Amino acid sequence: MTLFDDKIAPITSRIGLIEATPSNTLQTMTDWMSEIRDITEIEHLDCDLGASWRRLTPLSITEITKHLIVQTTEPSWTAVFDNLARGGNQATTVSVLSRVLQTRGLVVISVPEGKPNNHLSNRWGSEQFRLVGLDGQDSRWIALTQDGNRWRFGAGGEVQDFEQTTRYGARRVKDRFTSEMISDYCRSLGVDVFNPEFYAGPSELISLRKTSKYPGVSLAEAREFYGLTTDTSKIGAQSDERPPR
Repeated sequence: MTLFDDKIAPITSRIGLIEATPSNTLQTMTDWMSEIRDITEIEHLDCDLGASWRRLTPLSITEITKHLIVQTTEPSWTAVFDNLARGGNQATTVSVLSRVLQTRGLVVISVPEGKPNNHLSNRWGSEQFRLVGLDGQDSRWIALTQDGNRWRFGAGGEVQDFEQTTRYGARRVKDRFTSEMISDYCRSLGVDVFNPEFYAGPSELISLRKTSKYPGVSLAEAREFYGLTTDTSKIGAQSDERPPR
C-alpha cells in the first residue's frame, strides 16, 4: 500500500503528520523557517493534496525550497510534505513541530520492493512507522528496510497497544512488517494514511529562497532516476510539465 498507488512518488514516499490544527502547524512552521531561512511567499491553496502536490515542483536535489501543509479529514491531524527529490525530510519537520507544539507526530515511509538486478533502480524498499513524542524524539519506531537482496527488521521504544507484535517473529524477515500493518497502526491513531481522500485540504504552501546553484527537476525526471514509469501524472492536472523557474 502506498499513497496514490505510488503514482507521484517520491513526493509521497514519506508522509509527515502532526497532531495539531493546520493553523497552529502553519504558525509554528513559519516561525521556525523565519529563524533559519528566507520565506518568499505563503500561499493558501483551496484544494486537496491530489491537486496541491503540483505546487511542490520543481523538486529540489539539495535543499528544501517548499513546504506543503495539508488539512486532513481528521481535525486533530495535519499532514506535511516538502519538495526534496529524494522523498522529503519529514523526520526533521515533524520532530521540530512536535517539540515546539508539545504534541505527537507521525512519520510514515512506504516504498515498494526494489529490484536488485535492475541497473535503473536507485530505490530500495522500506516500510517504516515512527511515532514521535513531545520531546521531538521517536517514542516508538518500527522499520523494515531492503538492502539489495536482503531485508532487515528493527524496532525500538515503547510498544503500543495496537501493534501486531506476533508478526514481528515471522520466519521471512520481509513478512515481519508490511504497509498493511502501517495502515492499521495509523488508523488506530485516527489517521487514514494511504487514503488520498484523507488529505482533503485546503493546503498552505510555504516557499523559501533558493540558495543552491543546482536546478530543480520535474517529477518525471525524479521518477526516471528511481526507475519508475513517468507517465503517471494524471492526478490533479492535465500534464506534468516543469513549472517555470
